[in-house]
Amino acid sequence: MGSLASLIILLPPMNAFLSFAVKLLISAVICVTAFKWGGKREFFKNTAAFYMISFLFCGVMIALWFTFTPKGMVINNSTVYFNISPVYLIISSLVTYLIVQLICRITGRRKAEKLFLDVKIEHLGKARELRGKLDTGCSLVEPFSGNPVIICSKKALNGLEPESIELKAETMAGARSDERLSSMSVHSGIRIIPYKTISGQGLLPCFKPNRIFIDGRLCLNEIYIAVSERGIADNELDCLINPLCID
Repeated sequence: MGSLASLIILLPPMNAFLSFAVKLLISAVICVTAFKWGGKREFFKNTAAFYMISFLFCGVMIALWFTFTPKGMVINNSTVYFNISPVYLIISSLVTYLIVQLICRITGRRKAEKLFLDVKIEHLGKARELRGKLDTGCSLVEPFSGNPVIICSKKALNGLEPESIELKAETMAGARSDERLSSMSVHSGIRIIPYKTISGQGLLPCFKPNRIFIDGRLCLNEIYIAVSERGIADNELDCLINPLCID
């Protein structure tokens, strides 16, 4: 979609208002195409991130233009065009790819083979099968043991969580911050995990199930299940998985 949108460089010069309207429409289409529609909040968050990256790219290109005025670089209708040969494009893309792979190998950051995984949770004779996503931005762990956490929608768990977790959540809701920390072990097996996101911070009750299977494989490491009343932002998902869960 971005490549198709870049063809507006071939159009006659547009006034500022028309150019802004076209760019706004293009950005909306690109974000919905890339991330699907996950509600207004997700749409505006993704679009805002898209604009931040675009502004950064724009600043770099303008600095490049005024500093070096490269031969073959054209800017029209706020679109940057480089007149380079296909051979140079292929070689530069290959070199960039190799550099990125080298950095990933050195830092240990490698893209997961699969992002969407099937999760089966067994606890006290009951089982639930959930659709989960491996969230590389999720580093949530149980604070005492350091064990990784899977954030699950309460609706998707459908009563799999211990009954005492409801009492624990109610107790924590009315407690002061110091009381919350001191009463973490009131109910056996139930823990309270603090979390922080861009939109805010809070506490999630969690429990350790008997067994967890991810894509049919039994997880040998200990994993906690955090119960989210608000659910997962993506309506098609039931849970978010900390990458440490599959290490």
